[in-house]
Amino acid sequence: MAISDSSKNPNTPSGDKKESSEQRYQELFEDSPVAIWVDDWSLVKQMLDAMEGIDDWRSYFSQNPDKLRKAYDATKIVQVSNAAVKLFNEESIDTLLQHSLAEEVIDEELESFLVLLIDFWNHKFNRTIETKDVDGERNEIIIRQQSIIPPAHQKNWSRIIYALEDITERVRLEEQLRQAQKMEMVGQLTGGVAHDFNNILAVIQGNAQLLSEGIGDANENIAAILDASNRATALTHRLLIFSRRQNLEPSALDLKTLIENMSDLLARSLGETIDITYNIITDPWIVFADASQLENALLNLAINSRDAMPEGGLITIECSNVYLDTDYIAAEHARTGYINSYSDTNTLNSDFQPGNYVALTVSDSGQGMAEEVLSQIFEPFFTTKALGAGTGLGLAMVYSFIKQSGGHITVSSTLDRGTQSTLYLRKVDNSAVDSPEKDNRLENRVSKQLQILLLEDDKHVRKLVTKMLRELGHVVVAVSRVSEAETALAQGTAFEFLLSDVVLRGGSNGPDFANQALAQYPDLKCIFMSGYSPKHSQSSIKDLKWELLQKPFSMQQLDNALQNAPN
Repeated sequence: MAISDSSKNPNTPSGDKKESSEQRYQELFEDSPVAIWVDDWSLVKQMLDAMEGIDDWRSYFSQNPDKLRKAYDATKIVQVSNAAVKLFNEESIDTLLQHSLAEEVIDEELESFLVLLIDFWNHKFNRTIETKDVDGERNEIIIRQQSIIPPAHQKNWSRIIYALEDITERVRLEEQLRQAQKMEMVGQLTGGVAHDFNNILAVIQGNAQLLSEGIGDANENIAAILDASNRATALTHRLLIFSRRQNLEPSALDLKTLIENMSDLLARSLGETIDITYNIITDPWIVFADASQLENALLNLAINSRDAMPEGGLITIECSNVYLDTDYIAAEHARTGYINSYSDTNTLNSDFQPGNYVALTVSDSGQGMAEEVLSQIFEPFFTTKALGAGTGLGLAMVYSFIKQSGGHITVSSTLDRGTQSTLYLRKVDNSAVDSPEKDNRLENRVSKQLQILLLEDDKHVRKLVTKMLRELGHVVVAVSRVSEAETALAQGTAFEFLLSDVVLRGGSNGPDFANQALAQYPDLKCIFMSGYSPKHSQSSIKDLKWELLQKPFSMQQLDNALQNAPN
């Protein structure tokens, strides 16, 4: 069969051939079922070329956000397909472009742009990311975006082609699946949680009875009760992490001090058949992370190592300062297939980038893992342990925590030769380190006597907090309902503080009442208490810049809240 080849026909003008080719391309582009967006980044490339001597673009743009925005604004839209118009729920290409240019640039867009910029600069011209956006009706959508620079344009970045996919529904269904899996795990968790709580309650109840009857050393009994209550607090904290997305509370940390403070806990948790050796650098760099989550991560890794050595063995905990260069980061990205996935906590520091880190490593001499097991260890609910012996959530939570902290985790393992897990935490300025945590003993009381209105619907908590406040020297009016609090305010007492639970019985809540009270008493200061997760509670008081006390709290923490309450 003969095939027509116009290029060999001397009667076909070259201009017509070019026009025909461009027309076919345009038709294919416009009718493509895949949403396609094309940009021109040539001005961006020229800007980067003009800034010589910069090795770490992330650090540079973190310190110069105006430069990042200038580079972002230098991109030019070249072409948009009809499928992209449909994806963004717009009427036409013109309205899509108008809205795109008029929209306020959000952090997620700048983060995605920076990720691509760094990749393109390092000659990685194919990248997939997930990011948030809004459609023409202002509905939030989640887009999976594959970004490619064709070979002919890789020198000057004059064509960036994006293939876009709306994965909003997929993400929603995946979240529903995760919640369903969590509910399925509740039955398995119940037995273990009840066992742990009963042990804790036995210690509290037994020592309280000894204390009330004057048996034994009172100080030892009190110390045992406080220690058991702290363990109960830690247990409920882990349950809150399991049931909800938990906000991190990062601070500057000295890992040497943190590990030393955990040594007794690790020894008790791992048992007598496990030997622990420590190899900690004298002066580790200061890192920025949530202390309790980091402690949980270290404990989780150590317990996993213990479980891999049923007959006992050696666990080594090491801490060292390291510099991770571009080659190492690139190799890790390639090895793990890392993408900058959408999450609630994406920031300019959420990606794993070259720089100074502190490496915290847990090694064991245990059974090790096969490659197929190793590839699944960070998946939620994946576990090799027997039913009831593990939830499969531990390493998934460690992975989530370390990524939210701007760090990285690696795990290497060989069958019958053990496992090595390393957390990489980004270095921060040494001057930012927090002072070591003090115990809960009361030290600096507020000298001024305060008039406090306490609103708490649980009678036991109300009674306890009233005692604490009076012990601190304050005058307290304690009520259980919003109507009673309204009556107390109307009686003319010049209350300086409202101390209220966030969630109250009967559909009421502390923040709503505080808003009403502040309209009439603008000088009233507010402190809220909650037994829910910090994220859940803070969302309820997001419009009020007041102190939040997480239950349970000590008298010292209550006193600190009174001292630190904003004017």
